[in-house]
Amino acid sequence: MLPLCSSCTKGRKRRATVVDDLLKKDASLPIDIVEDTDVSIGQVEEKFGAVITELVKGATELDKLEKKAIEKETSWQSRKDPSIHFLEYEATVDQLLVSGADKLDNLRSIVYDHARIGEAIWQRFNASKLQQEWYYTSIAGILKTKGMGNEILEDFGNEMQGLWEKVF
Repeated sequence: MLPLCSSCTKGRKRRATVVDDLLKKDASLPIDIVEDTDVSIGQVEEKFGAVITELVKGATELDKLEKKAIEKETSWQSRKDPSIHFLEYEATVDQLLVSGADKLDNLRSIVYDHARIGEAIWQRFNASKLQQEWYYTSIAGILKTKGMGNEILEDFGNEMQGLWEKVF
């Protein structure tokens, strides 16, 4: 499992910091591998099986799952709307847990870097601060709502809310 992930992601620059995804994720799941590398979802399934593939699908934007070329004109919002819809209406609890952990980790990185460099952080993204706020607020709300009865999801949502209140 580890060689495919580490060879594709090691030393990859993230928008917030340089992080090896394998070290970031306790479970060492290849969450961002399809979005951030040339690895296809089919290769993930061959290497890791159907269960892991479904978790990766739940945390990956549709256009990136299909390896569609993303044009500069493609709006950030048009890529995020389907992700929010999926999390709210279609995701399994396991997909919500994995995607929620990934988004929480991303938001923690934003908060960390915001404390270091301030408002300049928003220049790193393809979306405005207001759009980022909408995105993380939406995810936090979904996790809290879907988390009723699932303490981990609810905790993810609550922590995300506390974090976005620090930077937005």
